[in-house]
Amino acid sequence: MAMVEKDFEKGIFKDWGSITSEGRGYAIVEGSDIEVALMTEQYVPYCHFETHPIMSASQIEDMLKAMGG
Repeated sequence: MAMVEKDFEKGIFKDWGSITSEGRGYAIVEGSDIEVALMTEQYVPYCHFETHPIMSASQIEDMLKAMGG
């Protein structure tokens, strides 16, 4: 939990929680690919992460414009 609190203080974690009785949880993080990778690596071998990058509506709009749409 000290590592989790440290990541909240750094501003990397926006939300974090544990799924009761399943040994799993979630984290919502903000950062560059490198920042997120560094954060996840510090938890090895305690946790295994599956990451899902998401884009905001404005980022999707920019992507579509770049694609010529």
